[in-house]
Parts: sequence; structure tokens; C-alpha cells
Amino acid sequence: MDTSPPFTPAKRRVHRKRHVGAGSPTPTPPVALVLVSAGYVDVDGTLTLGFDRAIDISGLAGNQITVDDQPLGVRWVASGAATLISPMTVRIEMIEDGGIPDGDDVLMNASAASGIVAVDDSGTWGGATNLLVPFP
Repeated sequence: MDTSPPFTPAKRRVHRKRHVGAGSPTPTPPVALVLVSAGYVDVDGTLTLGFDRAIDISGLAGNQITVDDQPLGVRWVASGAATLISPMTVRIEMIEDGGIPDGDDVLMNASAASGIVAVDDSGTWGGATNLLVPFP
């Protein structure tokens, strides 16, 4: 007669497969900066830009931002010194860049290559085309 103890199968262990990249969340893409204000002072040749969140101006390419002061008949380029006057606001000294035809408006143009980026996620500012200043 067989005296061995009865056979009891071992409990199965469940092995879950790990997905490639598991544990590292997909990075959130940067959100574009939004311009919330723009002001220009012809007396001292400055442009002040305000954004919806904190900005970094270390890569500012001022030659990508211009102001056409039609009443004065002058085009200005934002190639002067730039100063953060708050985490979300920059004041840029403008340099006169020649004459333009007279008109009634002050218009700002800025390309997406202005170099102004968000501090939190490096989101960029898309720029502006013929934005009436002051804005809003």
C-alpha cells in the first residue's frame, strides 16, 4: 500500500507582463504662451508685453519683434535691452529702424522665433501679425 501523502498542486503565481516604458508617464507637450497685453511708449521707445504665465527671456531675439508707429512714420525693432518687470511681463527697449508710410495705427509684428518661452513647460509664443497696440 502507498503511504505517501496526498498530492496537492501548488498555487499558481500570476506573472503580469510589463509594458515597454511602464512606470514612466508620457510627457505632456508644452502649452503655447498667450499674449494678454502689449503696450508701447513712443517717448522712451519701449514695448511692454504681458503673458498668461511666467516667461523666460534669456533667448529673446528682439529682431523678430517690430512696432510700426504709423502716426510718427517710424518702424521700431525690439533689439534693445530687455527687462523682466514681473514674472509674466517684459519691457523691451526699441531701436529706430527707419521710416514707414504714415497712418493712424500702431501695429506690432512678432514671429514665432522671438525666443520668449514659458518657464513651466518651455511653451513658445506664436507671435502676432499687425496687432493693434495697445492691446487689449
